[in-house]
Amino acid sequence: MSLRPTLLSLLLVLTLGGCASLNPMHWFKKPTPAEKPAELIKFQPAITLKMAWHNGLGNKQNLTFNPVATLDALYAATGSNKLYKLDLKTGKIIWQIPTGKTPLSAAVGASEDSEFTGTLKGELISWDNMGKQRWATQLSSTVIGQPKVADGIVVVRTEDGDIYGLDSATGKQKWRYLHVLPVLTLYAQPSVVIYKGAVFAGFAGGKLVALALDTGSVGWDVDVSVPHGATEIERINDVTSTPVVDDHETCTVNYQGHLACFEALAGAESALGLVGPEGGFSAGEAERSAAAGARMLRFGLRILRTETAGVVLSAAVLLTVL
Repeated sequence: MSLRPTLLSLLLVLTLGGCASLNPMHWFKKPTPAEKPAELIKFQPAITLKMAWHNGLGNKQNLTFNPVATLDALYAATGSNKLYKLDLKTGKIIWQIPTGKTPLSAAVGASEDSEFTGTLKGELISWDNMGKQRWATQLSSTVIGQPKVADGIVVVRTEDGDIYGLDSATGKQKWRYLHVLPVLTLYAQPSVVIYKGAVFAGFAGGKLVALALDTGSVGWDVDVSVPHGATEIERINDVTSTPVVDDHETCTVNYQGHLACFEALAGAESALGLVGPEGGFSAGEAERSAAAGARMLRFGLRILRTETAGVVLSAAVLLTVL
């Protein structure tokens, strides 16, 4: 009985001693000075933008509801289950309609004569230019991203990783691309891009895919980035941005800021970009990047979000190529 307190005290001493020996932070050691961030580059705007009009339409419910413009109108959906048509020049509301009881989950897509909304329950609904429902089609899961339309086909993606090609006039399925998602993914709403008969889309797991618009067949499938890190969270490399495409290249970025550009036809990698944290690259990081041949760019005085910075950098790369 008398040995028990002694053993407990000895175990406690060993435990505290072990914690102190394993702790990398030494209490009485001076901290290593952090690297200073690179100095900001002075920027003078070439033009000053003025707001033409503003119209508050409602709650977005923590989702991304980007508007879409046609020749003379602007269409927008909201988290309050409403679809709006606005005058493109003045912002005046032409009409607004309720879209149903099921919450909307994605931005509105539009063609010359139709608008398309998606719901949390995986329903894609088509509307005419007067706000009258034309058809509704049930898909496999929640609609994400903005539906895109070209050559009579509306392309839409769902939360489970699938992409659908539907007849824009009837809603009948023409093709479906199945993509297996990793076990651990981020919730994002990247849209597809349709360009000259091809559909470009980024996926969880760092994939970028090119599909034929008319059949959905795979043109190429490439890795934007390779997972790194010791834990599953560190190894997440989902493509969370909408690709940027032109005649020569397709560019996209994953959520960690790894940007890559590929030849539009073959999918061969042609450029690599790095997006820094909100505080900017440190002086040491900037020096090492420059030594490796990188060009440091800054886009104005505003701090861009990772997904926004990637798109802007992609556009800059494409403009440089052109």
